[in-house]
Amino acid sequence: MNEHPEAPLARLEQVAMEELEGLEPKTVAELDAEADALTPGEIAAAFKASFPTSYLSLPREIPMTVEGFTPVPASSGARIKGVRVDPMPGSGHSDVIDFSAEGISLMQPNRTVIGMRWPEVAVALWWSDGRRTLIGPDGSGINIIPAKWRSVESLLAAIRQWVPADRWIPMDEPGTLPRQEGPICAICESTPAIEVTFQDTRSLLMIWFKRVHGVLCRDCGIAKFREVQRRVLVRGWWSIPGLLATPIALLYNTVVYFRFKRLAVPIHSSGITPLPKGRTVWLDPGMLIPAGLALALIWIFWPR
Repeated sequence: MNEHPEAPLARLEQVAMEELEGLEPKTVAELDAEADALTPGEIAAAFKASFPTSYLSLPREIPMTVEGFTPVPASSGARIKGVRVDPMPGSGHSDVIDFSAEGISLMQPNRTVIGMRWPEVAVALWWSDGRRTLIGPDGSGINIIPAKWRSVESLLAAIRQWVPADRWIPMDEPGTLPRQEGPICAICESTPAIEVTFQDTRSLLMIWFKRVHGVLCRDCGIAKFREVQRRVLVRGWWSIPGLLATPIALLYNTVVYFRFKRLAVPIHSSGITPLPKGRTVWLDPGMLIPAGLALALIWIFWPR
């Protein structure tokens, strides 16, 4: 098994310290003076030497016309046959990841595939919140945010085991506060977040027991609760089994709702807007259906 990503970083820091031992640290002014002393020819030579191993990032709307650079292909490599990892419901994407001891691949809904064998991974970026990005030799990449994938633990363990140890690069800024551990919201990438399941019961002569599952922060969780609860209120009653199952689903979802109410205010640091909460379910027109059913039962069974 390869070492954890942190191990190469520790060795790199040790080597750097050994090389710097006995040297006087330079001030910012001294470094600026060295940069100012460089000639245009020296700067051009440095850029020329770096071009063969450089990646250039351009906005999608900008045409790729830079000489010496080749656009990253839309599809790269082959799909790996092995363990399949599906997207988390509510994650906002429909990609599928496959991995095995051979390598890893990501397939998009349009059948575009990005695949690479483990020894072909050129760079492996890691963040302390669990995110991983694998970049192939042609610049194609697979970005993994744990909260957006089902049963992601086995995938992260395989990446840690099979990616060569010398490819890992830590991405958290040195000296910054450690990120809060635990799951992040699959919609707005906020913390804290919890993994929950809502019951989305529907019926029309027959009954369908559907579920909405995901990792959500307090704001997105309350918004998703109200969205699902409105559907259940309107669609759950129209069968004999639905008359029994719908109140149970409504009660179950309410219990999940109070789990979100106990969460701390989410920290929105990703720039992604959480789901709009909308108005409370108690004021939704769908409440007229259970209220009408309750009045009908009272009228039928009230002793006269």
